[in-house]
Amino acid sequence: MIVQEPRVNRAAEVSEVISKTKQQNHWLRQVFCSMDDWYGMTMADIRAIEDRTKEELERLRREGEVRGMRADE
Repeated sequence: MIVQEPRVNRAAEVSEVISKTKQQNHWLRQVFCSMDDWYGMTMADIRAIEDRTKEELERLRREGEVRGMRADE
C-alpha cells in the first residue's frame, strides 16, 4: 500500500502504522479462526496446550532474538 502525504517523513510514519495494524489484524483473525479447533476439547486438553505453548515461548525468549512490538518503539 502506498500512502501519499504532503510531508515525506509523515508518509513513512503513516505507512508504518498501517503495516503494523494489518499485521495485528491478521494475527487476530488467525486466533479467532483457531477457536474452531478448541471445540469439543476438555479443560485438561486446553491446559496441556497452554503448558506446551508456555514452554515454547520460554524457550524462544531464552534463545531467540527480540521480535514483535516493544515498549520502546
